[in-house]
Amino acid sequence: MIYILAVSDETALYDTPVDFPQVDMLLSCGDLAPYYLSFLVDRYMPAVRIMIHGNHDGAYFTDGQQPVNLQYSEVFSGMFSIVNGIHVLSFEDYDFLDEDLTIGGFSGISAYGDQPFYHSDFSLSQFKAKLMLKKSFSSFSGADIMLSHAPPDFGLITCGEGDHRPSEKLAALNELLGAKLWLYGHIHRRYTSSDLDFLTRNGAPLNLINACPFQYFSYDQKTGDIDFLHAAE
Repeated sequence: MIYILAVSDETALYDTPVDFPQVDMLLSCGDLAPYYLSFLVDRYMPAVRIMIHGNHDGAYFTDGQQPVNLQYSEVFSGMFSIVNGIHVLSFEDYDFLDEDLTIGGFSGISAYGDQPFYHSDFSLSQFKAKLMLKKSFSSFSGADIMLSHAPPDFGLITCGEGDHRPSEKLAALNELLGAKLWLYGHIHRRYTSSDLDFLTRNGAPLNLINACPFQYFSYDQKTGDIDFLHAAE
């Protein structure tokens, strides 16, 4: 079993800390300040710390600093940054893994602005083409977990307008990824009464979970089953 703390958009755990018994993985879906992610790393000491960027993260890059892809960030100290790409965790490195775990990420939202905090349909098409090549010419078979800031449109999320509208083209990446679990941010839970979390055991095509402001849950790597253990009130 893997114990995951997923976060995005709001600093709820800084304002009101919670003692989680075990955090194996900290997964950030964007729009969180470096100080907050450092606070979470220091408090919960997760072995895996992975982030993608949200549309507001450009404010944290100054003096010519640039986001990095598939490496540890200097701006977001202690966090492994995925702009857009695939990262494989070896089961030999982590005792909570039964086998290798593949995590994909795609940053930003679909709107005009600086990449990777914003993305276009073209950049999504480019990433999809890279995935197709990767599947054709390597042992890559897909991702177990996918992270995005923008919500993907699998026909499940019924709220969101303008640049908060769920993206069909983002969801289409899962035709190649086949992720069992997709975490997203951008839609603030406190601003809507609509359902934002969907599980396969309830008939959803995948486990789709909103990380705002946080979700603490267990993930069964073999079955993909999710058990929610603590969510923001």
